[in-house]
Amino acid sequence: GAAAMVEAHEGTVRLVMFYASTCTLSRALFPTFVALSGEYAPQELATLTFSTDDCAKDLELFLADYDVTFTPAVFLPRNDGDLTAAFGEMGLVFSSPWTKPLVAVVGRDGLAARQWSPTFGTDAPEIRDVITMELGK
Repeated sequence: GAAAMVEAHEGTVRLVMFYASTCTLSRALFPTFVALSGEYAPQELATLTFSTDDCAKDLELFLADYDVTFTPAVFLPRNDGDLTAAFGEMGLVFSSPWTKPLVAVVGRDGLAARQWSPTFGTDAPEIRDVITMELGK
């Protein structure tokens, strides 16, 4: 499943985002996420996104607005706790109920170096600092 996709990049720093294309916060944050992905891609940063959209058309229309260089995936949690159950071993924690986008940097060791439930890209400098620190390890 989705956790296996993150684990498949073992030994690499990973930038991960969980979002819904219909969520206002996700829509505001996505351009910053795409920019960070592009900025660090030459430094072997793996970018993984997991949409919780159950309507493929909504997701397709949303992604058409962006020049993404990564392959978005869909993860459909059906119960409170599904996200934490799937990603808890990495150290990711999701609120219950999960209602905001979540961005995380997962280190080469497979553990979350930091996670954010950011709003409107205001956390970009801090995310950038954590990516740089993890790439330097």
